[in-house]
Amino acid sequence: SAARRYAQRGFQIFPANPRTKAPLTTNGMKDATADIDQIDRWWTQHPNALIACRIPEDQVVLDIDPRHGGHTTWQALEQSYATILSTKLHASGRNDGGAHHWFMRPAGKLSSKRLDQWAERNRVGHDLGGKWTSGIDIIQHDHRYTILPPSPHPETSEPYTWRRKGEPGDMPAFLAHLVTIDDTPPS
Repeated sequence: SAARRYAQRGFQIFPANPRTKAPLTTNGMKDATADIDQIDRWWTQHPNALIACRIPEDQVVLDIDPRHGGHTTWQALEQSYATILSTKLHASGRNDGGAHHWFMRPAGKLSSKRLDQWAERNRVGHDLGGKWTSGIDIIQHDHRYTILPPSPHPETSEPYTWRRKGEPGDMPAFLAHLVTIDDTPPS
């Protein structure tokens, strides 16, 4: 019923493996749909599937991963700039502080390059064997997907939960700058 409700609200969703989070569709997230009949067929075939969501084209999700220092990067960003208020937010069922912050997609090409560099300069995030990560992943329409509440996390069986259900707001300018790159060739 939750999958149907998301589809009725226009979310493009698809079933994901309850043990691995991998798509249970032929073409992965590219099969995502809001078609209720298709949703019914999928969840009849996979009643325990997680509800996976393809991010709308005009939105972006920042995935805070505490296992790679995402929470310390987020805190450092707020201390350096300002409190980051996301009007739409859901928490991971892993219960480790992981969260998915939804925003309207800023203009430009999205990339974690500047954010990772900022995290490295500020000694937050995580060293992945010579490659620094902020611990904040960018999830967008054609890159990755998110698992929606009330799907249970594969490792803990605890549900993902909505913390804020509002419409995504604009990303603060400083954060938009850190998650975009200027790929305009110099003149």
